[in-house]
Amino acid sequence: MSAVVNRRRNIFINSEQYHQSNGDVNLIFPGADFAVDKNEIMRLSLESFTMSRRFYNININNNTFYIRNTGTTPHNFSKCEITPGDYTVTTFKVALSTAINSGFGAAGATVNISEETRFITIDMNAVTGWTAQHDFVCFQVPPGRAGTNPDNTVITESGAFNDSSEILGGNPTKDFHTIVPAFRDTSGVFTSVYPFSLESIEAIHLITNLQTHSYQTPDFLANSETSSLVPSPIFAKIPIPISQKIQYRDSGSDAYAVDLQNKSLNNIILSLRDDKGRRLPIIENQYKNGNLSFLATLKWCAISKPEIGQVSGYLSDNMQMNLYNY
Repeated sequence: MSAVVNRRRNIFINSEQYHQSNGDVNLIFPGADFAVDKNEIMRLSLESFTMSRRFYNININNNTFYIRNTGTTPHNFSKCEITPGDYTVTTFKVALSTAINSGFGAAGATVNISEETRFITIDMNAVTGWTAQHDFVCFQVPPGRAGTNPDNTVITESGAFNDSSEILGGNPTKDFHTIVPAFRDTSGVFTSVYPFSLESIEAIHLITNLQTHSYQTPDFLANSETSSLVPSPIFAKIPIPISQKIQYRDSGSDAYAVDLQNKSLNNIILSLRDDKGRRLPIIENQYKNGNLSFLATLKWCAISKPEIGQVSGYLSDNMQMNLYNY
């Protein structure tokens, strides 16, 4: 027997004005209107979500890598940052060579990208001061993971937990204890290990403070080498499309729904994250000025669910009035 919907309300959200400075949306509910009886439970579902993609494909979460000098003790690191933006292959080659030259402090890096394999080749032989003791490193170490930052004056938190390896097609360093060269090195000519990409985020996560009763893989949590599932704050996963509009519409199956155990709903906090749990990359004051806002529709239902073969809150069969024909 399926659940019985006793009451239903739609909640229409426009976060352009109704948000905090960090982009979180704190919804305050009139508790009397969003309450259930003792034999009911609440269900909250995401009906639709619409947002303009006003953040760059190359951004603070994937644009930072490092040049390491293994000839120093401790090793010296130079920070390289690709200017945030949306690139073509041609413009990305220029931006990458600029980031390398600027980070190392000497010009001469030559960058090529194969259109067939999408492999990057970086020739450093014409760069003044470059030696065989230099290499490239792409850190992907989340906060709290074991290990000591080898150069915390240069390797910032956003630079340490960065997806530049996915952009550049390199090997990531996921633990400060074991630093891995990002590229293959052949006499000063560096080649990516995997195809490069012009973007790294696959989906937006809509996070909530509600107890979702959902589970997820550990993702990039601190010390998450185990495969054990952990409780998840994710309310919905919304794919990033090719177009500039990020949209989701429920098919009627309540794909993203939460059954709540409390009897009244007072507030919900909604927050946007990337698929590794970080806040979306912003440009200047986008959150504060409502430039990274979204529209959403939530569906609230008071439902009776079947329990031990019976719908909770309904009389058992032997208590029902039976009509007989004579």
